[in-house]
Amino acid sequence: LLLLIFAGVIFSGLRHENGAFFGHRLHITPNDLDQFLGDKHESDQTMIQALPTGAGFSVDNPRGDVMISGTSDDNRIHIVVPKEIYSRSDSDAEKKALQFSPNLSTGSNTVTLNMPTLAGGRADLTITVPPAAAIDVTANHGDIHVNSIRGPITVTANHGDIDLSAITGPVSSHINNGDSSLSAHSVTGDLTIEGRGNDLTLTDLSGPVSINGEFYGSTHIERIRGPIKFHTSRTDFQLARLDGEVDITPNADLSASQAVGPLTLSTRNRNITLDRIAGDVSVTNSNGSV
Repeated sequence: LLLLIFAGVIFSGLRHENGAFFGHRLHITPNDLDQFLGDKHESDQTMIQALPTGAGFSVDNPRGDVMISGTSDDNRIHIVVPKEIYSRSDSDAEKKALQFSPNLSTGSNTVTLNMPTLAGGRADLTITVPPAAAIDVTANHGDIHVNSIRGPITVTANHGDIDLSAITGPVSSHINNGDSSLSAHSVTGDLTIEGRGNDLTLTDLSGPVSINGEFYGSTHIERIRGPIKFHTSRTDFQLARLDGEVDITPNADLSASQAVGPLTLSTRNRNITLDRIAGDVSVTNSNGSV
């Protein structure tokens, strides 16, 4: 009976996102069996790479967090790679550790770092770059943290959270999992958010903010100097500036205070509270109070 139940769980899990057992929260795939049947082996690797003037930096990490900080003052990229490898023998872990190393390549305008995919392997990348570098980060199963960057940023998290702070340049972000959250603080340039996710937290932003997708958790927006556009299948919300805060909760409440219009809101099945709004206000709602 236990064997039949286990087989049923496997086949049921394979029907979910890319074969994730028990849905998308655990992210357990057939390639992760070593993590449950083997022992954990840890090792560290460091790398240093020159960044040509005007070049960008691209990172692709299939499993593990990516932390990038623009605090390098020698025009070089400093990379620390803590590795976790699950294996059933020490000799097998050593072989896998040699295979599980970052691949660095330099093109005409971009330095690219790619982590290989390894069953039972995870690497959390900690990277410092020159602050003016343009950054492009993709993490398939892991969180992305970027701070203290003056150049443009593109971030994509397929199964993980995104955290952005102290960014001067424009930001284009893509979040692609209903359990993942995004937070942005002290961003000066334009901020674009697309995809689907859980919670959104945006505070102290200076440029325009554009949000387009499906977000199932709580959305908190506070002190935005530029215009805001928020679009989902259920809600279209625009305003010119936000001196106070906006809260959109999963239980269908939407509130905004100390905002500058023109404010336009079209939604359904929500209870709406607007307080201290300067400028024109247009609200369309069905099945909810205003």
